[in-house]
Amino acid sequence: MEGHWNYQPCRNGHPFPMRKADTCKYCGKTLDVFTYHRCYAVNAYCYKCRHPGHFARMCSFHVKSCENPKPKKKSKSKSKIQRDCERMRKFIEKKQMSQFPFQELEDKELSAFTCSTQDESVKQQLNKLKASHQNSLKEIALLKFENSKLDTVVKDNVILRNNLDKVNLERLEHGRIIQKIEHELAEHTSTRGNLRHHAGCRRLKLDHHFVASR
Repeated sequence: MEGHWNYQPCRNGHPFPMRKADTCKYCGKTLDVFTYHRCYAVNAYCYKCRHPGHFARMCSFHVKSCENPKPKKKSKSKSKIQRDCERMRKFIEKKQMSQFPFQELEDKELSAFTCSTQDESVKQQLNKLKASHQNSLKEIALLKFENSKLDTVVKDNVILRNNLDKVNLERLEHGRIIQKIEHELAEHTSTRGNLRHHAGCRRLKLDHHFVASR
C-alpha cells in the first residue's frame, strides 16, 4: 500500500513530489542523502514543542488525529431550553384544565361565571369584614370604659395613699407628744415624791422638837 504524498517542496530542490515514506521524519530530506553524513536536524531546536532533534516543519505537536473522532454532544441553547420549558408548562396546564367541569365552556360564559362568583365571594368577605369591624369597635369601647374605671381606681388609690401618709405622720406626731407628756409626768411624780419626803421629814423634826420642849 502506497504512503501519503507530501507536496511540500524540499530544500534539496527535487522537481517532483516525494513520498512521505521516502523522507526523514526529523528534517524532511530524502533518505538517500544520509549516505555519507547524518540527519540535518540532530542539533536543531523546534520552536513549536521546545524540544531538540527535529525541525518545526516536521513537528507533530498539537496535531489533531482524524482517526476515530469522538461524537460531539448536542447542547441546546438557552432560548431553546426556555421555549421547551414554556411549551411543557402550557401542555401541563391544558392537561390539568381538561379535568375541570367548565373546560368546554366558552370564554364569555367562563368570564361571566367567574365574575359572578368573584363578586359573591367579595361581597361575603366584605360582610365578614364589616361584622368583624363592628365587633372590634364594641370591644374598643368596652376596653375604653374599663380603662376609665381603672383610671378612677388609680386616682382613688393615690388619694387614699396620700391620706394614709398624712395619718401616719399624724400618728407619729401624736406618739412623740405622748412620749413627751409621759416624760413630763414622770418628772412631776418624781418631784412630788421628793416634796412629800421633805415634808414628812420636816414634820418629824417639828414633832421631835415639840416633845423635847415639854
